[in-house]
Amino acid sequence: MIMSLDELYEKVQLTYQCKGIAQCRYNALTKVMSFLKGLGVSDAEDLNTVEKAKLKLGYEAAKGKKINGAENQVINDLYNHLNM
Repeated sequence: MIMSLDELYEKVQLTYQCKGIAQCRYNALTKVMSFLKGLGVSDAEDLNTVEKAKLKLGYEAAKGKKINGAENQVINDLYNHLNM
């Protein structure tokens, strides 16, 4: 079964809750997920077809400025959870 983007979001969010991650990371997660949905990414398989570095560059271009540390880590976490 292919994990939906919402399921991936919930997995990452649960990890953050268990680790006591700061609110800024949750905010970044919400922003990155909105960006992915805007691109038409609907599940983990779709996300896996996009190279992580290219996603970060695309996110920066859409944002209009360099991504911050929380956004960078969220993207890393999303890709890490793809393989869990």
